[in-house]
Amino acid sequence: MAAAASAGVLSAPLVAAPAAIAALPAPIVTARSSQVVARNYNTFAAAPLAAYAAAPVAVHAAAPVAVHAAAPVAVHAAVPAAIHAPLTLAAAHAPLPYTALHYAAL
Repeated sequence: MAAAASAGVLSAPLVAAPAAIAALPAPIVTARSSQVVARNYNTFAAAPLAAYAAAPVAVHAAAPVAVHAAAPVAVHAAVPAAIHAPLTLAAAHAPLPYTALHYAAL
């Protein structure tokens, strides 16, 4: 039997043994263990990794669209304003009048 075991050949009862371990009932889930699972395996722990992985894709995808979409509007909007409008300062708004509130003694 030792020669067969060292060669990597196992008998049928030894191969069937892990099935009995898999048939055991699930462990009891307590509040503390469920919090550990939630902290380690839910999206709170994985979110920074996902955001870091997606950030370069979002920057490279949005940058050409933003530059090409905003550039013509900015050029055409700034030129007429610079040519036709003289530099003037807008009148400052008057401050709101102060009214002291008098509360009756309680």
